[in-house]
This record gives sequence, structure tokens and C-alpha cells, in this order.
Amino acid sequence: MTFHQKVFEILRINILFNTVAAKYHGFHALIRKIVQLSPIFFYDKAHIA
Repeated sequence: MTFHQKVFEILRINILFNTVAAKYHGFHALIRKIVQLSPIFFYDKAHIA
């Protein structure tokens, strides 16, 4: 494995990781938004249970 191949592999892994992290962050933000938008719903559910 040449130096250039090593660098390319590191970059590829880095980009892949960033993509997954960005997708996860977006998903997490979406869940947080849903939770913020419907606190009454969750409160009622907790109250019933």
C-alpha cells in the first residue's frame, strides 16, 4: 500500500463517518423537535400510565 493509497483510505473512512454522523444528527434533531412539539401528548400518556 503506497502513501497515497493510505491517505485516500483515511479520507474515504472520514467522509463515510461524517456522512453517518450527519444523518444521525439530523435524525436526533428530528426526534427532539417531535418531542418539543408534542409535550402535551407525552404528558397525557405519562398521566394515564
